[in-house]
Amino acid sequence: MTNVTIGVLIRNSTAKQVGNYRSEAQYDMGAVIEGRGHTPRYYDEQGTSGSDLSKRKVAMRMLDDLKSGVIQGIAAYDFKRLTRDEFGIDGGTIARRIVEAHGQFHTHDREYNLRLDDDLMQFQFQCFIAGLDWRNIRNTLWSGTFKKLEREPHFMKTPLGYMNVTDDRDKKHVAKNPEHQHVIDALALAFDECASLGEVTRRLNRDGPQRPTFHGRGGESKRWMVYGLRYILANDIYTGTFRFGLHTKERSTVWDKFALDEDGQPKDFEQHVPELAYWDAVKVRRWRRKFNKPSNTRMMKNGKQHPLAGMLECVNCGARMISYGVGSYACSARGAGRATDGRVCSHPQKIREFVVLRLLREELPNVLADAQGLADRARVHLTERETSPTAQRLAFLEERAQSMLDSIFDEATPANMVDRIKKKMTANAAEIEKLRAQVVDEEDARLNDEQLAATCDILLANPLGILDSMPAERQARVYSLLFANVRIEIRGFGGGRQWRLQSYTARLIDEHRPVTSARWARCPHPKVQYDGIRPILIFDGQPEFMNVGNDTTALRYAAYLPSLLELGAAFSGA
Repeated sequence: MTNVTIGVLIRNSTAKQVGNYRSEAQYDMGAVIEGRGHTPRYYDEQGTSGSDLSKRKVAMRMLDDLKSGVIQGIAAYDFKRLTRDEFGIDGGTIARRIVEAHGQFHTHDREYNLRLDDDLMQFQFQCFIAGLDWRNIRNTLWSGTFKKLEREPHFMKTPLGYMNVTDDRDKKHVAKNPEHQHVIDALALAFDECASLGEVTRRLNRDGPQRPTFHGRGGESKRWMVYGLRYILANDIYTGTFRFGLHTKERSTVWDKFALDEDGQPKDFEQHVPELAYWDAVKVRRWRRKFNKPSNTRMMKNGKQHPLAGMLECVNCGARMISYGVGSYACSARGAGRATDGRVCSHPQKIREFVVLRLLREELPNVLADAQGLADRARVHLTERETSPTAQRLAFLEERAQSMLDSIFDEATPANMVDRIKKKMTANAAEIEKLRAQVVDEEDARLNDEQLAATCDILLANPLGILDSMPAERQARVYSLLFANVRIEIRGFGGGRQWRLQSYTARLIDEHRPVTSARWARCPHPKVQYDGIRPILIFDGQPEFMNVGNDTTALRYAAYLPSLLELGAAFSGA
């Protein structure tokens, strides 16, 4: 066969192995293939486990190229580079693909013709041995890992803020990394002050501190990413609790061998290590709630905010309006004639952000009446909340646990009482853990009440005055929390164009409101001189304030509490 191209597979299992000497040795297969009279074509999948072919994108692409005739065979340095499937299924799949394509298979040692029984049997046997070898390596690793997990935290790769230290017996233990303390402090400040994780990453990448270097699949990096921040917020080690296995969706057979409890169920490992905590659990829960409920704010690639995106609707077709350049919004059907939800729009609407903000400012007193009504009700709920005795019960049990522990080591304690005390301590410890979780929830609720009280003070004082003093970006953020499904009518052309608020949904009480009394507004003539500050828009007639939707007695406390807190945070700039 002439002009045969052989796909040379380069693979190792972990990101740390990328570019090591083993990889260089695999690239030597190119010279071996050329020596056998063929042309090599490299398929590099370094940093990829060989245990599951369906998750190996490069290997699957190589098999597709074999089927389509781009290559006429496959080569690997040895069978361990080709597959590590412990069940031998992937090896059979690869062999079938090679046979169906009438292709060749090469290793460093020899060439195989899998259409011959002897070569096929040798191929299957070597794939089976490679799977068993991987299984033995895995069992050796995890037998010791599970034993360590029963006693202390363990990470294959320590997260940000931590490092491994070696003791006198040359054993590694997780400890805080003092060099990362300033980074952790900056993260906490950003979590408090930013409205979204995207804003946190932009702030840290722009102003610092730089993320400590880490090695991922894409190589070394020092940039902050949203998914990295989500991992930090979800990792309980930052609050002094280490958990392993609790949220594991798929458990391999190694759990059945080394990590089953007395009932034959896979274990969940947990240790309380307050010396490793950077933040308290209440604060982290508050951050999680904040960032798991993203706001309507959107950010373009050029860094310009469009906080009203998702709030406006096209008055002609009802489709959602999207950002359309700096400070503008347009129906998503603009340009294509069909909106993102499939609606056809013959006259896609376009509008400037300053027009929307000024029109909504006219309606704002009516909507803030809803917020003030909810704030009045929230004040009543704050006085109704009773203090729970959980913290007192927890303190009592912790004191009793210490007393029982002292009794065990007391020489005066009868031997027949030691086992009874140990059983009582076990039951006592289980109740303490439950009470600790309840105390954390109560402390979280107490802080929420304090935040809510501050929110009520803001909303019941002078919210319009506070809003007018805000920059446009923060004003838009407040409007996005109060309004939804906003539709604005337009009439006229050019300098004579006018706008009027047609309808909206009051988000706090989820009520749709048509606005029949809204005034038409137009831009001021550019050549007309005005006394004092030049108006943004000029309205026809006199404003009419109608206190609508202020009856909030039907709303439950839990239903409006998150929205009120979020609104208060926007007013206070948190």
